[in-house]
Amino acid sequence: MGFGKADAHLQKMKERFSTFNFFGVKQTHSDTVIVHSPHDTSDAFTGDALITRQANTAIYIKTADCTPILCFDSATGGLAAIHAGWRGVANQITKKTLLKMINEFDSQPENLHVFIGPHIQFASFEVEEDVMLKLIASVRGPTSSFVKAKDKKFLVDLQGLVGQQLHELGIEKIWSLNKDTLTDLNYHSYRRDKTSGRLISFIAKTEK
Repeated sequence: MGFGKADAHLQKMKERFSTFNFFGVKQTHSDTVIVHSPHDTSDAFTGDALITRQANTAIYIKTADCTPILCFDSATGGLAAIHAGWRGVANQITKKTLLKMINEFDSQPENLHVFIGPHIQFASFEVEEDVMLKLIASVRGPTSSFVKAKDKKFLVDLQGLVGQQLHELGIEKIWSLNKDTLTDLNYHSYRRDKTSGRLISFIAKTEK
């Protein structure tokens, strides 16, 4: 499992971890979850989350300010890689992905371990009111994941909302690097640089 910095290119990762078959998808800021099978080829599908139980397969996603989320099931060996932009958070892609693991891989919430990588943090993610309302509608009950900012805008905590969605499933094992892509120059940030650079995050398991 790894969250890459700005200098971690996909080809370098493939060379360094040459025993793994890397599998990604065409990301579109959707809530589509792809189940990887041994016959799938890289980038053959469109979606923003992947799950697998295949050994020696590295599932990966690309981000630049969006939230990269990696998950493993300590009991079944199931894995997930999730690209959660604000639209994905609003559409509960993380919650839907782990529900798919629960329904299709027989995962139990207490065995799921979730890791949140570098992304735009609470203090940096400023949005219009319409976006804020869509985001806070993604969780049940009250939330402290937003505050009023200047010029009729709001700061929103994507990580806090993802955590709240996971708690709704009974998932408690959640960790975060708490790295802000907007302010930390070690990471790509689309808001900061307006470039096409992307961070690579992947998770894999070896054959027993």
